[in-house]
Amino acid sequence: MRLQTTYLTEDITNNLVTTGSQWMTEDKKEYIGLYHRYVTGEVYTRSEWDATLSKKLIPFEETTTVETIYKRLKPNVKTKYDLPKPYIVTVTSSDISKGTFTRYFLQNQLSLQIIEVDKEQFSQWQKKKVDPNIWLGVQLEWRITGNINDISILNRNSVLQANKTLNGLQNILTNFIQYASDADFIVPTDINQ
Repeated sequence: MRLQTTYLTEDITNNLVTTGSQWMTEDKKEYIGLYHRYVTGEVYTRSEWDATLSKKLIPFEETTTVETIYKRLKPNVKTKYDLPKPYIVTVTSSDISKGTFTRYFLQNQLSLQIIEVDKEQFSQWQKKKVDPNIWLGVQLEWRITGNINDISILNRNSVLQANKTLNGLQNILTNFIQYASDADFIVPTDINQ
């Protein structure tokens, strides 16, 4: 249970209170109420230690409704999968030089939510570290330099092709010139020389 069998009085902080979104029990139920903490970092329910009633607390993690339903329906299924997190694209000067970059998307098959992820998370999905039973993935090349009309047509075709795997992607990616950049930058001469 606790890391040590006995603690000094100064090693324990009793009578702490949480109003939620701070701690949860090991079975992932949010905890609200009195708790106490040890110098070792351990946190337990109740205002002070009770060997029969105190339960270990862990930091609170927000779970989606879908996850909650899944865990309620399949309580004995233990998963070791990572959850993907949305990613905001950053276009680099290297991407502008190449004229394209790769975008990665995952779709939750339960909620049908589509999120953009980075290359590392997509790689984790390919290695089955993100649950392949729940998540589908697709990558697509995104053109960012050249004639605006060509960029729009090529990106639209990429989206339509990827939409065959992730149904609904075409509803999310509607700006086909997103991230477009002019690769022909004119650098003004330095007037201070």
